[in-house]
Amino acid sequence: MKLVCFGDSITAGHEGLNEPMLSAFLKKKLPPTVEIINAGVSGDTTVQALARIETDVISHQPDLVTVLFGANDVATHKRVKQDEFAHNIDKIASLISPKKTILITPAPVDESLEQNRTNEALKAYSDCIKEVAQRRNCHFI
Repeated sequence: MKLVCFGDSITAGHEGLNEPMLSAFLKKKLPPTVEIINAGVSGDTTVQALARIETDVISHQPDLVTVLFGANDVATHKRVKQDEFAHNIDKIASLISPKKTILITPAPVDESLEQNRTNEALKAYSDCIKEVAQRRNCHFI
């Protein structure tokens, strides 16, 4: 089985490890027969994700793909409008195949430390992800 983790810095982050923290965590939890490919790129929005989906995801012919975007799309300095974000998430799920797609919402932030994102905006974008998951019948976290 092949699992591709597709996302931004939350997916790509090493946090002092030799490999992305998400990949290391999944390797501990999943059987060794699962091949994990980390396709996270720090700073990416869904716009950049669509530009690289063929090379970084589809070309690997994965069995499952986690999709975690939104934190950069909602950021004031990179803002992707909510309707465009919803369209992009829908297109990503469609290109991968909804039955292979695990859509994940971005986590809330500590607004006292975060200047570019609000939890209100993150919730609105997360709601878009949930709507796409329900409409497309994708897995959803």
